[in-house]
Amino acid sequence: MERYTAGLAVATAPSLAEVGPGGSGQTRSLHSKSSPPPGSATGAELSIIHLTYSYVSPGVAASPCSLRTPSSELAEYLEDHITSLVAGAGSRKSPPAEFLTQDARERFLLLETGTTEEFITGAQQLLDRLMANMDARSKPGFFVAVRRQDGRFLQAAVLKLDVSDKAAAAVRDVASGDPTLEAFKGLLDTPGSLQKGAIHPDPRPYDESELVVGDRQLSEAALFFLRTIDVRQNADPGQATVQVIRAVYEIAPEKAPGVAAALVATTTQVAPIDFFDDNPDLLDTEEREKVVGRLTTGQRPVRDIDPTRHALQVELTADGILVRVRAEDIDRKVDVRPRQGGGWTIEIEVEEEPRRRYL
Repeated sequence: MERYTAGLAVATAPSLAEVGPGGSGQTRSLHSKSSPPPGSATGAELSIIHLTYSYVSPGVAASPCSLRTPSSELAEYLEDHITSLVAGAGSRKSPPAEFLTQDARERFLLLETGTTEEFITGAQQLLDRLMANMDARSKPGFFVAVRRQDGRFLQAAVLKLDVSDKAAAAVRDVASGDPTLEAFKGLLDTPGSLQKGAIHPDPRPYDESELVVGDRQLSEAALFFLRTIDVRQNADPGQATVQVIRAVYEIAPEKAPGVAAALVATTTQVAPIDFFDDNPDLLDTEEREKVVGRLTTGQRPVRDIDPTRHALQVELTADGILVRVRAEDIDRKVDVRPRQGGGWTIEIEVEEEPRRRYL
C-alpha cells in the first residue's frame, strides 16, 4: 500500500468587537462580510469577563452551561491559550476561516457581546452541537467558552481542551460532582499545543478571515470541531500539497508519481486549477475536474498549494514493513517489482550503512 504523508501545522488568532456603553458589552454590531470589524488593541491587559465550561465525553451527558468564576491561576492558563491562538493569525499557522451560516455567526455574537443570559445561551448551543458531533473516536475533555476584554474591545473564544488518558481515568473515578478545570488543569493541553479552538473576531482583514481557528488534527474524523462551530477553514497551503496528491492517488493512482514530480518542481504558491492548467498533461479533463472538485469543497477546502512549505514524502507498506522516502527520491532509490511466481520485491539503494533499532 502506498500513501502520501505530511507533517501537521496549525495555530490561531482574533479580531475584536467594540464594547458597548459603560463597558457592558451589550451593544450588538454583527459585522457583515463587506465591512471590517474594528481593529484590535495591543499591549492592554486582557481580562476574562464571562467563563463557562463543561466536561465532555462521547456518550456521556454534559453538565449544562453556567457562569464560572475562575481562579487567578486558571484565568492565566486560559489567557495563555487564547494569546497563543491569537498569535497564529499573524503567521501562516492559522489559515483563513469563515462561518457557513448566519446562525453560526450569531452564536459567536452572543458569546462576544450579548447579555449574560445570551452568553450562556450561545455557549449551551455550541456545547449541544459539540456533543452531537463527537463520536467514539473523539477524546474526552472540557468545552470552554470565554468572553474577554482588551481595552475597549471584546472577544469570544471557544476551546475544546483534550484530557490525557490519566486525566480521563481520574474523571471516571470521581464519585460525585462536576469535574472542574482547576482540578485537571495540569493534565490538559498546554498553551501552544491546543488541539481545537476558535476566536472571534479575527484581527486579519474581515474579507480575508472571519475568525481564527486552531485545529491540530487534520483527519476527517477530527473535523467534528469545525462542524460544531459551523465553520469552513482553508487548508494550509503546505499541507494542501499532500491533499492534492492523495486526491490524485484515489482518482487516478497510476498518474500520482507524475503529479508528485510536478508538485516537487513547483516553486510558487498556486491554486489547484492553475497548477493543473500549468501541467495539462498530468490528468485528462475528467480526472482533473474530479480532483479539483474534491479539493475545493468540504469544511477544509484547498484554495492554494505551496509545495515549498512541505517536503512531500511517499510511504510504502507491505507485510509489516514500512519504507518512507522523499517523493523526489522514490524513483531513484526505491525499486518495486513483481516476483515471478507471486509476491513482490522492494529494492532500496542508499549511501549510508543502515542502522537498526528495536521499538
